[in-house]
Amino acid sequence: MERKKCRKARNLEAIRHYRSIFKKYLEDKELSEGLIDYVINHENKRLRNMFRRYVQYLYYRRRIGPKTFGG
Repeated sequence: MERKKCRKARNLEAIRHYRSIFKKYLEDKELSEGLIDYVINHENKRLRNMFRRYVQYLYYRRRIGPKTFGG
């Protein structure tokens, strides 16, 4: 299966912004259904997008299995 090519952050300020969101809301949290519900219902929609990409990254790096990734 071929991986979809995603646009990368183009400037340092965007990277800093996403890193701060990750640290504020996701750092030191365990991947669980509760965390997924928290992200889905969060007011910051960028958090949901970043979380989705992070889970894709974990799957690509084989840190989570296909069962966890796919459902």
